[in-house]
Amino acid sequence: MSIKKLDDGRYEVDIRPRGREGRRIRRKFERKAEALAFERYTLANANTKEWAGQRADRRTLKELLDVWWKYHGQNHEHGQKEFNHLFEDNHRPG
Repeated sequence: MSIKKLDDGRYEVDIRPRGREGRRIRRKFERKAEALAFERYTLANANTKEWAGQRADRRTLKELLDVWWKYHGQNHEHGQKEFNHLFEDNHRPG
């Protein structure tokens, strides 16, 4: 983990965020502040798997309705009516 000033005035970041067994990342920047920001960002996000994406939401519609009621619906003037309407639509056959 180092930032070196090169002969041409640029700065080089040379880090291994996951230790010596991990992959090596080397980038060159015009300003030292950019190099420091990149180094901090890379080290902070070394263990996140941005490429994996979000997991699917496997909650049932009833569970989602209960969450809606708890945080939003009970404060509505016609919240109970809306909840019943949505719940009936969920259980209506076909």
